[in-house]
Amino acid sequence: MNNTKNKKPKKYIVYIKAAAGFLGCMIAAVGLMLFLSVASSSAKADFTSLYSAAPIDGFNGLAVDSNGHILIGSAENSRIQVFSPNGEFLYGFSFPTSGGSFTFGIDHMDTIHVIVYRPDTYLQYKNGTLLSSEKVDYSEQKYLEEKYQMALKRTNDYSGKRYSLLGRRRVVIEDLKTKDKSTVRLDTSAWRLSIFQSWLIMASGIGLIFWGFAWI
Repeated sequence: MNNTKNKKPKKYIVYIKAAAGFLGCMIAAVGLMLFLSVASSSAKADFTSLYSAAPIDGFNGLAVDSNGHILIGSAENSRIQVFSPNGEFLYGFSFPTSGGSFTFGIDHMDTIHVIVYRPDTYLQYKNGTLLSSEKVDYSEQKYLEEKYQMALKRTNDYSGKRYSLLGRRRVVIEDLKTKDKSTVRLDTSAWRLSIFQSWLIMASGIGLIFWGFAWI
């Protein structure tokens, strides 16, 4: 008589799965608390105030103006923030992206040019004030991206120096001729984890729960 279908898993497998299930419960709980904490911080952050610094989350480009001011794009809150050469927060401004992404660049007159990809919109700002807004097609987007050197990169070369964003709050400035380096700490808060990262922790815990308890 074939008892293969009724064969029970070995005890050590049951113990391993049970341990994994309990571990998954703890990871999911921690992930849920992190998710709620980050989401709450995001909801409380003032993204509309020009002179209120918001956490940098979801890096979305780096640029430098003629005064050495450092501009950082933040995808999570659809915002560009401007810092002095020493990292002091100066101002920041937000714009609607409808859940899409954006890219930006700056010209020699320190006008900030932004392309929002949903909807396809071209914005111009000066000192945080909106100058113009217009719809653009794909070819116009590419032209503007090239003209103003828009790119979602963590480095930017300007006036013989290379600016590189490390983490979410530090910018390393390297003199391309002498190779001397200095580090600037940006004067703004930083969420340790993004909403997406905290969600991944919670999801991995839930996955362990299913794997551990589903077939014991």
